Amino acid sequence: MPPTGQLYQVTAVMTSLGQTVENVWMFRERTGISTDEQIKQSVRDFWEIYRGRICDDITLEELRAKRMTPAQLDTLVFHANSGQDSGGLGGDLINNMLCCCVTHRTGTAGKRHRGRTYMPGVPVGSVQDATNRLTSAALTAITDMWDDVDALFDAEDGTDPYLAFGIYSKLIGGTSPYTVAGWQSTSQHVPRAILATQRRRKLGVGI
Repeated sequence: MPPTGQLYQVTAVMTSLGQTVENVWMFRERTGISTDEQIKQSVRDFWEIYRGRICDDITLEELRAKRMTPAQLDTLVFHANSGQDSGGLGGDLINNMLCCCVTHRTGTAGKRHRGRTYMPGVPVGSVQDATNRLTSAALTAITDMWDDVDALFDAEDGTDPYLAFGIYSKLIGGTSPYTVAGWQSTSQHVPRAILATQRRRKLGVGI
């Protein structure tokens, strides 16, 4: 059943060799009756999957969930499940400025209907020798990871009872205020072979 609840902006605040890196996603609550604790646990479950393709040089500082509709409320700030406060991949970080760019497609053409995640923490072993290209094995593993995300958080078929993963178009939904009309469920997650420059990064320690 498609989600009918409010929108939650979820942020993972990480540090990578002294640099703060953020990933931001937009989820929709499924039923309209989930509690704060249920929302937090669903976000922890998402992070548990996501960290599996991030180098263990990446440290998770905190997770945040902020309800954006119908009005913005206080941000929930919390930590991952025990023992999951870093990436889950061994090996040295290739570069804290490089990442894997994953495009989230909704099945509708156009920039308003797709989103991106810039995944930090690419280990040396995931990159072809002397190139800025991911290995075929790494691409397959990242695709599999997003399939695992869909198994829990797909809007139609995901088994997580509280949240659904999607993207948000500011052009469609606006920002003052945010509206549920701007949220779209995703149908495909496509990692790029060529490494990208990390987005939403802040030099130094702290924000």
